[in-house]
Amino acid sequence: MPARPGASAPAARGGLGEAPGARPPVGARLVVTQVRSAIGAKPKHRGTLRALGLRRPGRQNELPDRPEIRGMLAKVAHLVRVEEVGPALDAGGAPAGSGAGAPGRAGSTAEGGAGGSPSPAAEPTRARRTRRAPIEQGEG
Repeated sequence: MPARPGASAPAARGGLGEAPGARPPVGARLVVTQVRSAIGAKPKHRGTLRALGLRRPGRQNELPDRPEIRGMLAKVAHLVRVEEVGPALDAGGAPAGSGAGAPGRAGSTAEGGAGGSPSPAAEPTRARRTRRAPIEQGEG
C-alpha cells in the first residue's frame, strides 16, 4: 500500500532518533530515567515501567540497546528520559562479555553481573528503615 502524502515516518513522530532499519552498535547501552509518576497511567504502561526496572520517578536503570527495549521505551516515552551511553566495560576495561578483561572475570559486567542492577558504587546507598525493638515496660 503506498504511503499517504504528508505521512510522517515513525522516527519523525517522536521516536528515539534512529533511522528506520538502523541497527544499534554492538554492546550499546541505554540509561533510562523515570521522570513522571505512573499514577494515573494505563495499567499496561505501569507494567512496562516495571519491566524496564523502574518503580518511581527519579530512578534509573541501564539496559541493553535492543529492539524490544526500544519498543517498550516508545510505549512509555512520556514517562521516561533515555540517554545513550557506550558499551558497558568489565573490570579489565574491555567490553562486557568479550572475554578480554581481567583474568578469571569473563562475562562480568560493570552493573554487578546478571540481573542488571547497578553496583553499590554506582548508586549511593540509603539507610534502611528497621523495626525498633519493643520498649520494655517496667512494673509499677
